[in-house]
Amino acid sequence: MPRDKVYKVIQEFDYSQDYTIPISPKEAECLSVLKKGQILTQKQFLDENKPKFKSLNLYQRLVCLTFGTGEKIGILKNIPPKSTEFEEFCKQETVAYFIRQLRGSKLKNLKETSLSSTQKNYAYALWRFSNWLQGKNFEYSQLRQVSSDSFQRQKTKVNLEGLESFYKLYIESHNSEQDFAKVIKNYLLDPKNKDKRASTVTTEQCAIKAYFEKNDSPINFRFDSKATHKVTDQEDDQPHLDLDDLLKMLTVGKPTPAQNAKILCKFHRGLDTSTFVDRFNFQAWEQLVKWFGTDIHTKWDLDKCPVPIRLTRIKTGFSHIGFLDRDAITAIQDYLDIRVNKIGKLQEEEPLFVTPKGEPISIQGLRRTFQRMAKTAGIQRKLQSYNLREKYEKDSHELRDLLKSILIDCGCRIDVADHCIGHRPKDSYEKQVELFPENIREEFRKASSKINVFSNISNNMKKSVNVQVLQNEVTSLREEVKRLIQKDMIRDQIISEKQYISK
Repeated sequence: MPRDKVYKVIQEFDYSQDYTIPISPKEAECLSVLKKGQILTQKQFLDENKPKFKSLNLYQRLVCLTFGTGEKIGILKNIPPKSTEFEEFCKQETVAYFIRQLRGSKLKNLKETSLSSTQKNYAYALWRFSNWLQGKNFEYSQLRQVSSDSFQRQKTKVNLEGLESFYKLYIESHNSEQDFAKVIKNYLLDPKNKDKRASTVTTEQCAIKAYFEKNDSPINFRFDSKATHKVTDQEDDQPHLDLDDLLKMLTVGKPTPAQNAKILCKFHRGLDTSTFVDRFNFQAWEQLVKWFGTDIHTKWDLDKCPVPIRLTRIKTGFSHIGFLDRDAITAIQDYLDIRVNKIGKLQEEEPLFVTPKGEPISIQGLRRTFQRMAKTAGIQRKLQSYNLREKYEKDSHELRDLLKSILIDCGCRIDVADHCIGHRPKDSYEKQVELFPENIREEFRKASSKINVFSNISNNMKKSVNVQVLQNEVTSLREEVKRLIQKDMIRDQIISEKQYISK
């Protein structure tokens, strides 16, 4: 039986009423057992009432006719299918099989989530398509055997249940690819998707194709999303962050010492957010101690800056060197003054940055920190050219772009600038970084006067900026750090005295 619709009984059948269409005695007897408010499918009605109607020889076609009549006379109402919950959708056999074949999480130190970002993005794209399919009327060609040695292609109409039923029909259709491809294209062209960017629609198209391919039944069709959906161009609002914005975030944005250190480290080291929280946060401390020759942060010699930090970028698996310059190291020292006093001396393999609960910082947590600072600093605005989701002008990813732009502007070699933010060489023959590693640090130092926004505040800011105001903000930030340290020391002293008296 094709997918059973779900029906609700609006009113009970009345033998005495003169209905607008003829009703057979068998249909009338079936309709008479329906109770107002009841919700059921044809299959449920058949299973529950077959024993009662032995004399009617109750069968599938009679039930189908009865429900059709019930709809026409207003006794039954078809209820549109509800969307499948995402978690339940992912448990479906073909969907789970598809997800297992996608690239899993590459996180090493953070707690693993159930799905990696790739798996989640593709699964959600399929989920949206599956929910769109539910309840859709679909006609397709199907080969049917008409005799022992001959087949005939016939049109079949069904009500779709979702993605998995759509896939199974595709297998059974025996190369009726055109009918199924048309349904997919109609989804991509649906008015509900009209405001999506071409890149988003391309991702959904790839997810659907990959689902069929990884379930060993590929479906081939062409669809040019750039011809049907909006393409991002230079006329659109674009994310943008400059040094003025960054300094305002780090002063007017009123960051805590920990937040100040995180943003400066992310900026100097040129890392994407996932690599920062999963790799830098767990691997930087050991490299800092080795470079300065001591784990006592107050004894670090700032003249040894910039400090090389080697990490592997999660997205590409590319191992590369970047640097932390004077401002970032100073911010780490200010943060450690408080952290060590609260938690104790930092140990190897412990995360450098932790939440107030002592847990490693998260990807979403770092993004929220950036957004809050940008908003507090008064430099954030929503980009108007994005309708379906909120996108803002200041984004933490822009720190990478800002670093690369500054490095190139200060005369750093382009290949070194790319290397520092984790971009692979465009040519496999380009091995300057591996062959001459001592030159990387010198190239990076060319930008020290600019990226150290606190140390060189007067030189970096545009003439339109009130430098004195920002310098006052920097001084205020330093005083706040000292106040927090002193407050913690006094609190710890009071606790110790209370413990001594109680003894």
